[in-house]
Amino acid sequence: MLFNDLDRQAAEGVAFSRNAAMNVPGIGDVTVPILATTAAGKFAIALSAPITFDEPLESAIRDLKEYSSVPVVLVDELLVRTNLPRASSDLLTKLA
Repeated sequence: MLFNDLDRQAAEGVAFSRNAAMNVPGIGDVTVPILATTAAGKFAIALSAPITFDEPLESAIRDLKEYSSVPVVLVDELLVRTNLPRASSDLLTKLA
């Protein structure tokens, strides 16, 4: 749902890939739900747990966030479900 909204907006200077595979040194292969590529680099985008906003839903993303240099941007799952336009807008602002 979030990927489709981000992709639909076709934001200038950012490309989104869904279920992108990344090989991360020290961790191995990780599938990132959404990978954003900008001039500043690559960002892994994932949903956070509804109550713990700084905790990814998936353990592989948690490892990526804690043990690698890949920036991980978490988006509140409840915000995506209740106010998708705001979730997308907030995310695009962070990536700008």
